[in-house]
Amino acid sequence: MGQSTDGQICFGVVFEEDAELPWEAEEYDGIEDWWTEVGGFKAEFDPYTDEGEFKQGVSHTDPRVDKYYNDRVEWRKRNPLPVELVNSCSTNCPMWIIAVRGTVQEANRGFPIKFDPAALTVDPKNLQAFIDFVGRFEIEFGGDPAWYLSSYWG
Repeated sequence: MGQSTDGQICFGVVFEEDAELPWEAEEYDGIEDWWTEVGGFKAEFDPYTDEGEFKQGVSHTDPRVDKYYNDRVEWRKRNPLPVELVNSCSTNCPMWIIAVRGTVQEANRGFPIKFDPAALTVDPKNLQAFIDFVGRFEIEFGGDPAWYLSSYWG
């Protein structure tokens, strides 16, 4: 018997294993962190230096730190990331699909789900947001967006 994996289906574009995606730069802690910065989040007060350390006179108990994080959470709620990332390989060897928001369906190993293939639709507004996103950030990919069935081993 082999290793079972999670199943997933989504509408988007596949990237090669070594693709360089903008949110993978060292200064970002994932796509949400990157999106918050490039998407226009502006804090009243940023408690951190460019090196990621607390500024002079700021500590983790400073109420401005909590306000900073609460403001980030609220901004993300008002400005959701217009795409979803799907890891189509494993935790240790991620290979990415950038999917149109709302098209990702997953089935965890051992827990099959029932779905109607006719329900695999793409909301035109979400598709346009996806197109705008990859265009705005000059994310290059080959081919056209399509439905992908993939697996994930966590």
